Amino acid sequence: MTNDSVNRRPPQALIMGVALATMAQALDGRMMMVTLPLIRGHLAATVDEGGWVVIAYLMANIAVLPLSPWLSARLGRRRYYLCSLVGFAAAAFFCACSPSIVELVWWRAVQGAFGAGLIAVSQAILRQAMPEQKLGLSQVIFAGTFVGAPLALGPLIGGILVDNDGSWRWTFLIVGLLALASAILCSRFLPEQEAANRRAALDWIGAGLLAGALVPLQYVLYEGQRYNWWSEPRIGLLAALSVAAAAGFLAWELRAPNPLIDRRLFAIPVVVAGVLLIVPVAVVLSAVVAIVLQFAEQFLHFGATLAGELTVVRALVFVPLVFLLGITMDRRPMPVRPLLFVGLGLLALSNVMQFFATTTAASFGTIIVSFVVGGIAIAPAVIPLLWGVLRAVPRSQTLGVTTMLGLGLQLGGEATPAIVQSVLAHRFAFHYQVLRSNATPSRLAFAHLPAHLHAVQLLVRLITEQSYTLAFADVALVVATIAVLSAILVPFFRSPYAKELERS
Repeated sequence: MTNDSVNRRPPQALIMGVALATMAQALDGRMMMVTLPLIRGHLAATVDEGGWVVIAYLMANIAVLPLSPWLSARLGRRRYYLCSLVGFAAAAFFCACSPSIVELVWWRAVQGAFGAGLIAVSQAILRQAMPEQKLGLSQVIFAGTFVGAPLALGPLIGGILVDNDGSWRWTFLIVGLLALASAILCSRFLPEQEAANRRAALDWIGAGLLAGALVPLQYVLYEGQRYNWWSEPRIGLLAALSVAAAAGFLAWELRAPNPLIDRRLFAIPVVVAGVLLIVPVAVVLSAVVAIVLQFAEQFLHFGATLAGELTVVRALVFVPLVFLLGITMDRRPMPVRPLLFVGLGLLALSNVMQFFATTTAASFGTIIVSFVVGGIAIAPAVIPLLWGVLRAVPRSQTLGVTTMLGLGLQLGGEATPAIVQSVLAHRFAFHYQVLRSNATPSRLAFAHLPAHLHAVQLLVRLITEQSYTLAFADVALVVATIAVLSAILVPFFRSPYAKELERS
């Protein structure tokens, strides 16, 4: 099978194999959000030890991801991708068999390192395996399997395991089986793009500085709120190390003879704007799910399965629209900026609707309305972004761009819990103080009654519940603000295909 033939008519089995790979990588994190307490309980792990199940994966993943272009060149794209799939699947199975938290953390780090090769390379394969006229469809497949399906299925599958006292080991068995099926399909249908370059040089200094910036950042984002951010010296030290390494990386890359990231990409405004914009978009897409699921389970007494069904309804809206938009953009090139403005506007609107719907009297029906609007927003917010960035670069530079986009997606997703929990904690403290200050003895009609102590206890519980409800609503408003502010980057999406759009 030649490379040209693949570009003209990509086998459906190859597309399916790559889709399973991206879904396996993204689904892992979404299910872990729900099943982590189950893991801690079964392995008798502390909160700190359980946290390392997630942190070890994130650190290894973010450290290896920037090396994807070099590893792909050094080993050959086919060999590197298949090694990543097999390694990811094997590590997932070892995670499922781990008898202790220490072994689980170790295999999670191994899984994260191999999983890094499934992000940027998958997106690049989809772009290069399909003709340029189907760029929109290729990115629909990537967005649907990396963003849409995991956001919908992860909480649902995790909820089913939690509600039915299922084994947490199925979390890893499921993603391992998906990766294994992908490896079988890709081993048969994925061609080698080009011969491996054994002499491909790596910018070791740049790679070290970037790892020094990103790896400590994962710990800061995940544990910062629990340790009250800067009041904990360890968090401050790691944050300072991350900033210093990031500054050193930028300074080095500007003069490095063989930079880790191709400097020519930074000369393309669309690429820079796209990489920056995808971070807040990832935050908004992940945050609304985190807010609603946590609030629904804690205060509306939804089971984990019922809460997960909210995300499935969102996906049922998202999937047909995203395919329709991608196919339409392939048939008739469309201006990117208006679509992005519409997408970001709808994301902001869905969170404003969630702000008003967040009450202790909310039901499945009232919450689902904002989820439907958010599902509609995903298509114009994500597909034009990926389409516009990839159309601005030649196919030979695809992997470099998809690596940068992958980093943006990962950082946005990892920053979401830090933003949500930090805002939630601060706004809860504010609302609790305000409500409590108004509950003085002089204002309590029952203060003179013999049973007033019991009434006071009920009042304190009510104040706590209402304070959390108001805080969750405030988080939704903050997320809406992030969506609005991120629109500042949209004007930089000046397509290099403006004349083509005019002719069409």
